[in-house]
Amino acid sequence: MTNLMRFFKMKVIIQLFIVFCFSITDSLAQVVKLGNLDVNVNEIPLNRPLHIKDLSASEKDGIENIAVFKSDNKKYFTKAINSYEAGEGVGYDNFDEKSLLELYDIEGNLVWKKELDKFVSYCKISDDGKFCHVILSETDHMEMDVIQFLLSLDESGNKIHYEERVGQVYPNADKSIIYYLKIIDNNRYLTCKDFNTNGSWKQQVCDNCSIGAVSGRGNNVSICSSTSGIYSFNRNCELIWRDTSLIGGQASLSPEGDYLLKGFDLYNNNNGELLFSLKESIFNANRVDYIDGCFVKNGGNKIVVVGWCGSRQNRIKTISIFEINGTLIRNLSFDEKFKAFFIDCVDNGNSTFDLYLYNKFIKRIHYKE
Repeated sequence: MTNLMRFFKMKVIIQLFIVFCFSITDSLAQVVKLGNLDVNVNEIPLNRPLHIKDLSASEKDGIENIAVFKSDNKKYFTKAINSYEAGEGVGYDNFDEKSLLELYDIEGNLVWKKELDKFVSYCKISDDGKFCHVILSETDHMEMDVIQFLLSLDESGNKIHYEERVGQVYPNADKSIIYYLKIIDNNRYLTCKDFNTNGSWKQQVCDNCSIGAVSGRGNNVSICSSTSGIYSFNRNCELIWRDTSLIGGQASLSPEGDYLLKGFDLYNNNNGELLFSLKESIFNANRVDYIDGCFVKNGGNKIVVVGWCGSRQNRIKTISIFEINGTLIRNLSFDEKFKAFFIDCVDNGNSTFDLYLYNKFIKRIHYKE
């Protein structure tokens, strides 16, 4: 396999991530056995893959990478073995991309396995194993591009939905509702698919936009744009409100969809009214440069924000957890140099939290109440 061919194959993997763990307090490692692979549950990022190099495989075996994904509360896991095999044609088209996808429960029992004719880039798995939304990738060698496909599977691994050429895919908390962006006739559309009712809705949106967040219930979705501001839609893809001044960045929605967090600012998601700013009310005169904020998964309406606080000469990175009314619950600090593009936070249910900071790497911070 030539270095050039390896380069093109690596384009299919959207991003290779390395996990850094920083534990304010941590429990013993929890290992799940996925076939012949032992994986530390805590090393698997939330909403990102853990890529594992199979040291036993040689190039002739055709294994490109092994990716492991978990459900939000570590109940189910998928293992995707992405590989290639010689096919018809010449040159780069002589290699067919494929994947073996396996679903396991926390006990390491194999629930189902499925052979796919494309690489697996991401999986969104429900905590009851009922839904698995798979984002597949295929290399277009003529266009020098990567094409994404959406495949939704039920608890037995049967196909229940398929969509070609999609962008981001965002599910609600139990993965029964998904939102994704798709270009149709050169126009970008926001689409909602509800697997509870089998309903589907779509709405044309601006070209330069991305999905900011989906509420836990799946009844609301936010769209962020670097040029057109922020849009808030309901499940039927009907516009609730829009603010052209809120440019770029990420937004987070509360579980019920009643609140929207943008930066340090909390908004009423029913009408777009600014309720208050956490930056002004909590940090007072300290200099704070915002990184990101989100609602805590499983945490009700708790909010976590990460920012730099202090002077340029003595800057401390802070992690702050708030109630929905702006009351500070806990304030932590760490001084490692790590700037995040966006974050996720989950309440583990045992008085501990996991915070994930994402850029081209991933930092996991585990802390106790």
